[in-house]
Amino acid sequence: MRQPEKKATGSLSRPQDARPGRRRLRPGRVFQLGILALLVGLTFYPFFFLLVNSFKNVPQFFMQSWWFSLPLRFDNYAETWGLVHRYIANSLVMCALTAVVMLSLSCLAAFVFARFKFPGRDFLFYSILSLLMVPGVLMLVPTFILVAQLKLINTYWVLLLPYIAGSQVIAIFILRGFFASIPEEFFEAARIDGASNLQLLRHIILPLSKPIIGTLAVLNVLGTWNNFLWPQVTITNPTLSMITNGMYQFHSQYSINYGKMFAGYTISAVPILVLILFTMRTFMKGMTSGAFKM
Repeated sequence: MRQPEKKATGSLSRPQDARPGRRRLRPGRVFQLGILALLVGLTFYPFFFLLVNSFKNVPQFFMQSWWFSLPLRFDNYAETWGLVHRYIANSLVMCALTAVVMLSLSCLAAFVFARFKFPGRDFLFYSILSLLMVPGVLMLVPTFILVAQLKLINTYWVLLLPYIAGSQVIAIFILRGFFASIPEEFFEAARIDGASNLQLLRHIILPLSKPIIGTLAVLNVLGTWNNFLWPQVTITNPTLSMITNGMYQFHSQYSINYGKMFAGYTISAVPILVLILFTMRTFMKGMTSGAFKM
């Protein structure tokens, strides 16, 4: 008896060289990937340049500044640490104090503006908000005259107080919008249980606001750490200098010790790198959870 013919299966109709799960890159896609790779390389090469030249002395830097030169000068880091550890400690203390005090005052002010009604509330809030439209450089001379009259030059107060005052405006603006978006039912239930206003702030608002508070803390620390102009005009005592100004000791009238200077930059970047690594999740959560929605 004649056997019926079998139908051709899908595997016979597929070309032998076709492999599932693989896609051929189109020329346009290859061009896009090449452009992205070039941009990534241009972005990260300055960090590579910084690291490479931190292991060189001055002659090696001028002979070959774009790649490694042997022998590597590891002693640059040991000598530089002895010079900059004081400045790093000053910057760490100033960043921590500024962030803690600024967030404490900003949370209290934002809580009042968001959850209380009193005469002149909106006028006072928008008056504070109007300070965002004033460029910081325009306040440099008036602020310097003020701290000079208060005899705060060459003290830690000349750094701490302006940093706290200057960073509160944007923090109050952001926190007020976030606090106002919290449902009123939470506060009514807590008031029925006998909670005071401070308990509302501590047990309801602050736990719900951890992402945005963490985001503001990171931004404040970065701004304080990288500030150069204000410490430069108010601090002349080397023992009080911040890291951004302490690096100037590697400059002389006739030359610059590039190896030690780049080693100092590398060392000063480590605390910020550690901060970003440990707070990245909180920072991204605060940036994407509606924290900046007004």
